[in-house]
Amino acid sequence: MLLAQALLDGPQDFGPRSFCYTTAVREDSYRNVPPYGAAFGVGGVGVVRIGSRLHAAILELPRVVDLVTEPQLMEHAIEPLTEKSKIHAAVAMVIRDGVKALADTMVIHISEPEFQAAPGDTVQSALTGTAGAQLNWGPGLDGILTAGHVGNPSGSGASAGGTSGSVALSLNPTNHGKTPEADVAVIQLSAAVPAANRIATSTTANPGDSVSVLLRKGGPATTMIMGQLQWLWMPKPNCTCGHVYMTTTCVTKKGDSGAPVLKGSSLIGHVIGASVGMTTYIQLFGYQLQEIANRSGFSSAKL
Repeated sequence: MLLAQALLDGPQDFGPRSFCYTTAVREDSYRNVPPYGAAFGVGGVGVVRIGSRLHAAILELPRVVDLVTEPQLMEHAIEPLTEKSKIHAAVAMVIRDGVKALADTMVIHISEPEFQAAPGDTVQSALTGTAGAQLNWGPGLDGILTAGHVGNPSGSGASAGGTSGSVALSLNPTNHGKTPEADVAVIQLSAAVPAANRIATSTTANPGDSVSVLLRKGGPATTMIMGQLQWLWMPKPNCTCGHVYMTTTCVTKKGDSGAPVLKGSSLIGHVIGASVGMTTYIQLFGYQLQEIANRSGFSSAKL
């Protein structure tokens, strides 16, 4: 957590703080500013499981991937943080004398993360994507979740699975710079989701857990949780997504943003993006629900 905060904001005297573990603060002083570590090629910070051990992890950008020969995260894409790494200098600047304590930190070389939205998908709003879990936020107030970058802006028309509706709430991190944020939208539908199709419970996942991604085409895809990132930087949309799982294989493609991900029959989160050919990114549902509930009118939001 210390490493994640430090590489997000930089040294204490570098500039304004982002308050990494809450999105309650929004200040223009760091809007549109990338994370400090981005200048050194850092794309995200968290923890991953390699073998039987957990390691602090730093994602390094960019990585040119051969999609034919490297369909998943391979061993040669992971290496210890050493002085040979170009991001070692960034870590040394922000941690200073404590850099030796990070001897077990692993660097994961990835391709640039990207949103997984594309035309012709299940959910249609400002962009298009995939319907996630249902949500209720009061009597007669029912809807469906999707990614915030799919369901922007609030108040606009939308549809899910052919059922018309409108965007009741959109939390879209695009162009918000280094502030870690939720990427989730609530689409209010003209008809409630049938009880038989509802996801009843939510849970969390640990590194090594098997999960199912409910893709819009091709049925569920099974993959494994590799680790969890405190934040994930996406350069092209200029945004930072908070609290994100990464998987051992990339099982999604454009159009899968918003897809629900289950451990057993319980929801763990929704797809927000991928590093093509390497890993899929899933934002934790508990974090998304917390951020939804903090908005006016949604304090009673639940599955």
